Amino acid sequence: MKRFMNFAMTATLLLGTQAGASTSWENELTKEKLSAGQLDQPDPSSVIESAYTTSTLIQRALEDARTLPLGPRIRHFEQAIASIVRKSGSNPFEEPVRLTLTRSKSIGDLSLKVAGYNSELIAQWAANFYRTSFELALAYANNPCAIRTRNSSFQSGNFSETSIGQYGFYYSSLLWRNQANLVSDSAKAVILVKLVGFLGQDLNNDLRRRTDGLREAIADIYDIQNNNASYRRIVAAFSANQQPNASDVTALRVKVCKVWSQMAPRLNSSGVYTEAAAK
Repeated sequence: MKRFMNFAMTATLLLGTQAGASTSWENELTKEKLSAGQLDQPDPSSVIESAYTTSTLIQRALEDARTLPLGPRIRHFEQAIASIVRKSGSNPFEEPVRLTLTRSKSIGDLSLKVAGYNSELIAQWAANFYRTSFELALAYANNPCAIRTRNSSFQSGNFSETSIGQYGFYYSSLLWRNQANLVSDSAKAVILVKLVGFLGQDLNNDLRRRTDGLREAIADIYDIQNNNASYRRIVAAFSANQQPNASDVTALRVKVCKVWSQMAPRLNSSGVYTEAAAK
């Protein structure tokens, strides 16, 4: 910066000794150079978003994250989510992409807030959680499909679709796998509560919710939310801005595990395909 300032002062002195003051064309030339070099530059993010497909943006985010340290890697994923969701807009065939990334951003934010100690282990978990979330989003971006719910207004036609129940099972599978590696009971409680909430919401919005398999699955989830003492104490603790009891987190995990072990057969019996997620 000092070298630049010295150069500028020298140029001013030279102009002053030669002409006494800058002429109008010199002022215009300076303005033109500034305008061409800096002032009219477009927003880099808008240039990138408009140039690439949603799938490419996800792939680039995954590739760029590999060489970043933990902290910057997490921030990189968080910033990429905003860019990808913005790029996707309201495209109905990319709704699973947006749903995956926005849900994971919400869970990541909450988990990091309540995680407490073991910050490096939590950061490793968060980075891995975002990576696996982006991988699921990429799978949907590479195979675009609309989500059909019991309230969907579109007609079956020349495009792919998935049921909200199937999507809910796939996303809940992601959460179930990721909660196993968490060292923070509070963060694990966030995952379990969100898993129960998201899955219950998705299954209840499925067209086949009145079939026997889905009715049983939904009933299991409603039973946890309304009758399970550990679940209710955990939610109450979070509402009071307190950490949940470790024994409640363990008990809830055992209950969710039991329900989860029966989820795939029940959904399959109702015509909700779950084999890919089970693998």
